Amino acid sequence: MNDAYSLFRYTLPGIVFILELTFCLLLLDFDGILKILKSLQNQTDYTLLGIFITFFTIGVGSIFTLIYRSFPSFKIDYSSFLEELNKQKLISKTSIPFPFKDENEYYENAWVITSAIWYERSETENEIKGSKERSLSLANLMHNAAASMIGSFFIFLILIFYLYYKHCQNILFTNFILSISLSISLFAAHLKSFIESKKALKNFTELVIWDTLKKSKKKS
Repeated sequence: MNDAYSLFRYTLPGIVFILELTFCLLLLDFDGILKILKSLQNQTDYTLLGIFITFFTIGVGSIFTLIYRSFPSFKIDYSSFLEELNKQKLISKTSIPFPFKDENEYYENAWVITSAIWYERSETENEIKGSKERSLSLANLMHNAAASMIGSFFIFLILIFYLYYKHCQNILFTNFILSISLSISLFAAHLKSFIESKKALKNFTELVIWDTLKKSKKKS
């Protein structure tokens, strides 16, 4: 199951990107795109094309992942959660075996610390052990939404470039409005999906860790 999740983690955003881009381009300039496809039809080795598309979907999905991970704001902020765990004496800053310089650096690394707490107990605590698959599913959902959001932004740029390349010749204004509106709508839909899946993963992780640490404290 983990292997399947890992595969879809990079291929699905690439597949979504290709489908959305194709649909937007056909909506923008159906006759022009059809003419390009027909000109390539007799010159294409379909086996090589299939191999190329497969590697392209993985490659472009990886690139979108690299882009969205370069923005710290896309990471889940667990700083307030760690602060509450400290207040409730469920964890202690001094128990974290990592040399943080000050409190700010400690909370800046809240995502790392929370992940460490999760995986440290993932094999010993039944609450976390039983939640691993659901957590991974939510993480991949968030990842796919973020990567697809980056892809839909590039679709908008590609449409603008295509219009520039064609000098807007033989392109109806209505088609232009529809295709641009669709690309913006796709971006908004992926953004909404990302925000919701990010919130769901954050709440799920915090709930499981809180419950686990509470029970561990009662046992000790």
